[in-house]
Amino acid sequence: MFEFPVVINQIALSLLTQIVLFLAFGVYLFKLSTKETATRYVTIIAFLLIILYLLLLVEIGLVYPTPWRRTTEIAVWIFMLVLNVLLVPTSYRIFQPTSARQREEVIATRFTLLSAGGLAIGAIILLWKQGIWFQSGIGLLATAYSTMMFLWNSVVMLRRSIFLSRAAADSGGVGRITWYQALLHPCEGPARALRDLGLVLTVVLAVFGVVLLWIVEAASVAYLLSALSVLMTLTIFCVGLIYLNHISEPTSILVKLVGIALITMMATFSISGIWGTTLVENTYRPAVQPRSHQQVRYQPLKIGGYRVETMALDNATAFLAQALGEPLHVGDSGGKRVDLPFVFPFYGTAQTAVFVHNNGLLTFDQPYDYQRFVMHAQPAIAPLLTALRPLPHAPMSSPQDDMQSGLFVRYRANQVMITWLNMQSIATGELNTFQVQLESDGTVTIRHGALATTYRYSNDPLTGLWLVGLLPGNHTPVPVMQT
Repeated sequence: MFEFPVVINQIALSLLTQIVLFLAFGVYLFKLSTKETATRYVTIIAFLLIILYLLLLVEIGLVYPTPWRRTTEIAVWIFMLVLNVLLVPTSYRIFQPTSARQREEVIATRFTLLSAGGLAIGAIILLWKQGIWFQSGIGLLATAYSTMMFLWNSVVMLRRSIFLSRAAADSGGVGRITWYQALLHPCEGPARALRDLGLVLTVVLAVFGVVLLWIVEAASVAYLLSALSVLMTLTIFCVGLIYLNHISEPTSILVKLVGIALITMMATFSISGIWGTTLVENTYRPAVQPRSHQQVRYQPLKIGGYRVETMALDNATAFLAQALGEPLHVGDSGGKRVDLPFVFPFYGTAQTAVFVHNNGLLTFDQPYDYQRFVMHAQPAIAPLLTALRPLPHAPMSSPQDDMQSGLFVRYRANQVMITWLNMQSIATGELNTFQVQLESDGTVTIRHGALATTYRYSNDPLTGLWLVGLLPGNHTPVPVMQT
């Protein structure tokens, strides 16, 4: 029987809400039956965004590993490429530009080509790496180009909207030209050239500033994506509000208020969905926090799932009394593959290897992938998922010094033990020691030695604890018996 596995979460519901609102907004503009070029372009863009959101909704709803998800990912990137190629020139032509703005259209075309090239490279890397993003310099560059295109287009749309406001004030004799209208639309030639240069530099600095924050670990990817979503929503809100308020159509005040209300609803639902995610996450967080000197044993059940047994350790370093085993040299990105000497059953799937990461995470089938992980589409074991790193060593350190901090693996006939020894928290600098033991019958034992005392569950792993436990990677809940 053909199966089409789908999952609906808070992100999917947020996208679905925006699709409905964009559809209502597009129908509203279409019903105006206008002959104005500007309104026609805005209507087309609204329906293009609906298609893009539908593709994204399908993409996040499909469960790995299915060929439908890979096909949908390719369709999303191709559609984004086509949309971005059309969007920037459309933004420049949306308000009937005169010959005086032809030079700006040339600049827009160049930025469109750059963003299109970046998206094309990104699509190639996506296929080549099979969904592993931010794993290469080319992929990072493609992402920067794509973000630059969006920011530039947002600036253009906002400027054109404000230009409508200024034109209405000039022609109608009502209102006063504000400072931001004069800043974004100066009349003098040199001033306009400096404005264009300043906008370009601002966009470039903003993009690479965000990338730099991620590289230096000042902010996590999850936080940056949430902040970018809020900025996108606010930009759409400002553009729609100004445009509808100064639309040149001979419409009534009531019709304009309906359009403004739709834009306001889109912004409200989007921002509420982003900020309300924390409330949803809190319902999934356990009341008991991970503690030092504690052992948690996950024993597989015949009916599926695991029985979870928690007990105290008599000695904080009891599990370190034996030899740590071989050191694992794990870099800052990616994971170290560890082949298991036995077949390890994990949620009904036979696993023969794990990927070990500095941040207190074990993954199966491939190294940690952010997109798959946040969608619960990657099977994983998280003894203490947070931002961690080994202690730095002096250039002339001895092998004994190297054994004071880092990751280690020890093999037995029916067991594999992986130890994180004195791993430093990036946020607080405190040290953490913990261990995972995998047994041939599928039993998982997590042992916490000395942990940092300031950990709290948080959506940002740089400032708190992200996860402790097991993830099946198939979006399905499993029965758990606590003893």
